[in-house]
Order: sequence, then C-alpha cells, then structure tokens
Amino acid sequence: MERLSTGTVLQRKQAEERGPVAYNMIKQQQLNNITTMNIGSRQETQRAFQRVVEILPRAMEVLKPIRNVQNISIGFKEVNHSDTGIIALRVYVDKKSREISGDQRIPEFIGGIPTDVNEMPAVRLLSGEPEIVTAGEDLYSGVRPGTLGCFANRKDNDELVILSAHHVLMANLRSKGDLVSLNPNACFCSDCCVTSVVGRVDVGFRNRYIDAALATIDNSDGEYLFSNTIKGLGVKLPDGTYSDDDAPLNGIGPVIPYSSPDIGSIETSVTLGEYVRKVGAKTGRTIGTVFEIYPACWLYKYGSKTEKISFWEQITIKAVPGVPEFAKGGDSGAIVVNDNNQVVGLLMASSETSDPDADGRAFMNCIHHVLSYLKINIYDPPKPVITNMSSGTPFTAALSAGTSTADQGTIVKYQWKFPDDVFYNGPTAQHTFPGAGEYGVTLTITDSHGQSSRTMTKLQMTANGIQSISPAINVTKMVEKVETAGRFTADPKFEPMMMLFREFKEEVLQLVNKNRKVAVAWQRKNGPSFMAHCLKSAQTPDHMIPKTIKGVDVQSLLQQMSVVLEEEGSVPLAIAIRKYRLQVFNAFHQHSHIEDIFAAIEINVS
Repeated sequence: MERLSTGTVLQRKQAEERGPVAYNMIKQQQLNNITTMNIGSRQETQRAFQRVVEILPRAMEVLKPIRNVQNISIGFKEVNHSDTGIIALRVYVDKKSREISGDQRIPEFIGGIPTDVNEMPAVRLLSGEPEIVTAGEDLYSGVRPGTLGCFANRKDNDELVILSAHHVLMANLRSKGDLVSLNPNACFCSDCCVTSVVGRVDVGFRNRYIDAALATIDNSDGEYLFSNTIKGLGVKLPDGTYSDDDAPLNGIGPVIPYSSPDIGSIETSVTLGEYVRKVGAKTGRTIGTVFEIYPACWLYKYGSKTEKISFWEQITIKAVPGVPEFAKGGDSGAIVVNDNNQVVGLLMASSETSDPDADGRAFMNCIHHVLSYLKINIYDPPKPVITNMSSGTPFTAALSAGTSTADQGTIVKYQWKFPDDVFYNGPTAQHTFPGAGEYGVTLTITDSHGQSSRTMTKLQMTANGIQSISPAINVTKMVEKVETAGRFTADPKFEPMMMLFREFKEEVLQLVNKNRKVAVAWQRKNGPSFMAHCLKSAQTPDHMIPKTIKGVDVQSLLQQMSVVLEEEGSVPLAIAIRKYRLQVFNAFHQHSHIEDIFAAIEINVS
C-alpha cells in the first residue's frame, strides 16, 4: 500500500464515521470469531478481509488530511495490548497523542470497520551468533550472521543459489564476490546440507518492500549435496499438532488476491490468524499466527542513530501463547511456511525489545515480493520414486527408480541402501534377502544442480519375491480414506459417484503404481500432492484443494491423467473417462472442496 500523503479531500463528519455500532456488535458481524483460524473458517476469514479491503479507498480518503498518519494495514484490533479477534483498520502514526482533536483526530470507525491507532513500530534486524557469515579477508570479522533460508534457482538460467536476508549476506557493506560460509563447527542452517556451504555474495535488495539477497554456490568439485528439506520443520498432523521430523518445502503459498476498484489489488499468501512456522539458527522451530497484513515498520540505518529506513507491505507474526518470541537475533533469513509447508515469507526483523507491545512479534517480507525482485523460484528438488519389478528369484527384490522425476535439472545419480549397509548405484537395483520378512530400502537421487532427495520404503518379502511395497500401500490408503469418508457413504446423493469410484478404483491404482507411463505422469503433475489435499478436504470440510501446486495447475494434472489412463487402461475405463472428463474438469475448475466437486458431477448409472 502506498504511503499516505497530505492533500485536500472531501471532509466527512466525525459522527458519520463513528456511528453507534459497539465493538461487541462488530465482533458478532464478523461471524462469531471466524477471524481466529483455530476456531473458524479460512474462507470466511478471507471474505471478511475482502470486505475490509473494499473499505480501504474510503479509509484513505478520510485519513489523507490527517498529518500524523503514515500507513494503513489490516489486522486484528487490540485493546490494552490484547488481541480482540476483530478485524480492523490498523492506522499507523508518527506519535500517538490524546491532545489531538477536530479534523486531525482519527475516527473510531470508518465504513463500519473499527480503527486501531498505533505508532510506527521500530524493529531490530535478527542478526546474531555465527551462522551464515559473510566476510572478506577475515571470515568472522565484523559480520552479521543469520540463517540460510533455502535454495532457489534463477528464472533466466536455472542456476542454483542461496536465499537469505540482505543484512545477513551483505552486512558491513559486503559486495558481490565476497565470501559466504557456513560456520564449519556447527550446522545451524534451517536447511539440511551435507556439509558447510561455501559461496559468493551475488545480488541483494533492501528497498521499501524486501530485505533479501542471493549467494552463488561454489560446488565446482561436486563435494556438496543440497536439499530443501528443513531440519525439524515437521508436518501438520491430523490432530492439529506438528511432527518434529525433517520435512521438505512444498513450493510457494498461492497468491490470495483481494481487490478494490479504486486501489487495485492486495496480494498475499497468508490469511489473518493462520498458523505459520520457521526454523531459525538461533531459536530453532517456532510457531506463530499471522496478526497483520501490509503494515509498515522502521529501523535505524546501519551505523546511524538518526537516519531511518522504512519498510512497507510487510506481514506481522505473533508467537503462539507460551512462546516468548517467534524469532531472535540469528534467525534472519529463515523461510516462513504455512501448514502445507508452502513458503509464504522471508523473516526479516522483530519488534524492539524496549517496545512494551513487542509480545513476540516478528516481521517477514511477502515471499512473492522477494521472488519478483530477485527473479528466482524456490527450488523444487527431484522426487524419488521406488517401483517394483519382477525378479523371478526367491527372496529377491528387483527395484526401479525409473519413475523418479526432476522438474528442474536432470537426475545424475541414483544410490540405493539396503539393510546391513549394502549399497548399489544406478536407476535399478536387485538384492537378495536372507528370508521372508519386512525390510527397509532407501533411495537417494541427485540432480544436475547438486540437489538431493531421499525416500525410504518397506518391502514385505516372500519366497515369491515382493509381496508389497509401502508407497503403493500409502496411495491405496489415501484413496480408501476419501472413499469411506462418512458424509459420502451416508448421503444417497453421492451413491452414483461412489459406485463409479469403486468400479475403477483397483484398476486405476494398479496403473498408477505399476504402469511406468501412468506413474510418470502422476508424479510429474504432482498427483500425490493433489491427492493428499483431496483427502484432507474429505476429512476437513473447510479445507480447500489448491488450484496450483509447485507451478502445476490441477487442470494440467487432470488432462494428462485422462490421456494416459485412457491409453493404458481397459476399454470400460476409457469409455468412462470420455463420458465424464469434461464434468470433472469443470467441477475442479469451479469448486475447491471435494464434497462440492463430487456433487457437481452427474453420474448416469442406468
């Protein structure tokens, strides 16, 4: 949002703007606390946010003549530093005063939306103990260490680069070509690298929207492997908690567009009240909630106690109860993700500790601003897939990694690990086990950028070879969970869809798990990720199935799968695909919940 400037506009009466509406009525109008994500609906919160966006032109008109006003954002209203759960217009001023009156006083309501007046927050950059360090001759001299955010690739030449904060990689007037190193004595980076990363400062931006920079990677001898799997990030579990294991990034949070005819659009990847997480070099993993969208903040220019730098269109995060701070010095540059492990921001700063309102708040750059200015994408690592080939030998597994994919680059190395530290290289592996039982197998693939990904599966071995392989079982279980969701089996209107579902379920699963052509299409078009969202939508009615995952549109998945399934499947399956595919395409285009999608498809069972 542009900074408000003074000028002459049509004056409005204070009484008109205040109105008789009480805050408890506003709270009721905002759909009974739907603005807090833990008890309400994401879609309803977004609709409430859109209503406030539509008020923004009027708010800007009302506030423009008030000399003290610096910025407007949308967030939760606070009373005595406590979050009320009410979406409000948060108005930022140079300095609050009770002495202001008349036309310079900010109204309590604008267009029926409450205001919340705050002073422009001072923030501190989150640099601290040694982590990623930048230096010239002396590696640890005068640095501002922080956190390795993630690996990215340039849009123009696909080169792999390091993404972090500008004040981490370019501290103390460091410039292009200066050395970048990870502390070799302690790997605290948010990403799990095999060993210390060494590179060179490349390019950075510190403007009114972002504090971000890139470093090239010095891996000419191929010594290092890199992964966008983050230590201890975890995944969200069905009970609402998070696991503590390492977890990969899952692309970029989709843009949520909000529009107003007079000011254009506000684009963000987060919703007020939703949970976000980060793993930083100093504080490790912390969890917070989105408190405010597009606030402004300021800090003193490096080396100055008078010259200020202002940042606009940031996102404010509040630590969850029981956690004193979302971030501390040393966490700068960490990637912030949502519950789907999609990147939504780059951590920059936190409130000054002397600020009584600090309460664990942090500020992040909107990830779409970062990607746009730096002309990069979050790197999508290769996807390892293990499939079964018939060996014809007792207790022997013949496995293939042929359906593994690398959307950015090519796969250059395959490494298999079997029990007792037996290793094989190459896209296929054959191994004889001592007898029947369950055995673990690990496949690690590396692409032409040096990025690696790993998957582990369990084989159930018999005298006739592999009886089962866990990835196929997992896909089957996901399908079965969608099929057996209570409201689908109990509601007669879904019975025709369920009949069709059951008729072709086994054939389609067999093709996805065993047929190379179908399996490749399924993996390349992010079929497992879309399937997981369908499952979550079946289990949690409010969950929306994304239209795009990691740059792949759901329509692209549907079109490609309809082609390969029609070509590789049975005649009855091909007939069903030709009969219903347009309905399926339209249903996924028009709806984002699995129940609505099923309801939109008319199945003829005659």
